[in-house]
Amino acid sequence: MTARACARARDELLRGGDRVSGGAARHLATCDPCAAFAARFAAARHGLRDHRTPVVPDGGFAARVTAALPAAETGADAMSRAALRLLPAALAMALLLGAWCWLGTSTPASLAASLPSDDVLAWVLENGS
Repeated sequence: MTARACARARDELLRGGDRVSGGAARHLATCDPCAAFAARFAAARHGLRDHRTPVVPDGGFAARVTAALPAAETGADAMSRAALRLLPAALAMALLLGAWCWLGTSTPASLAASLPSDDVLAWVLENGS
């Protein structure tokens, strides 16, 4: 038997499983190493095909897997977290703006004191400037 005939028979056996052509079947009947390979291959295929794992996960399996996964973050969650991070800065700005407005606002008495005298007003009205 030639190495090429052995390779063709083994390739056909690997591709087709139990279905091999007449030429490959004749080769397997006459070549002891290829026949041994075909027998080992058939035993492995049947063992793998007939193997059943009767494993049923317990009731808490799904909960454990879900707990181990990172939480999916939605857009609303990210926005609320960003808003919470900015909240202290927004409060500080509001307090500063409020204090500035409260301290900067003049009282009616201070506004009256800051008006120009009657002489200045008369001069402006007379000169038109």
